[in-house]
Amino acid sequence: MCPTLLGLFAADREGLDSGPLAGLVSDDHAQLAEQLHAILFYYVLLGLVTLHVLAIGAYAWRGKNLFWPMLSGRARLPRDIVAPLRATVAHTAIGLFLAASVFASLWWWGG
Repeated sequence: MCPTLLGLFAADREGLDSGPLAGLVSDDHAQLAEQLHAILFYYVLLGLVTLHVLAIGAYAWRGKNLFWPMLSGRARLPRDIVAPLRATVAHTAIGLFLAASVFASLWWWGG
């Protein structure tokens, strides 16, 4: 969350690529926010990817292969576990509408 908030106030040295709230802070603070945003985003993202890969490796070491179920979206469940229900058409339509709305607003707002 911190990299996201910093990105709102970030501005590069040329001022060409700025967050929507960069005008509310001084140039020095905007550049500092940009540097912290880049560092935190890089290390947080790298840390989460590393943690994810290590967790998959730990599960594989314990005998549970998660690689193919993650790629295919299908896994074999033990008999005592009930498979989750699939989304209805209405839920899928609502989800697609919301995703398209967010995409369109970001496209419109981003220029």
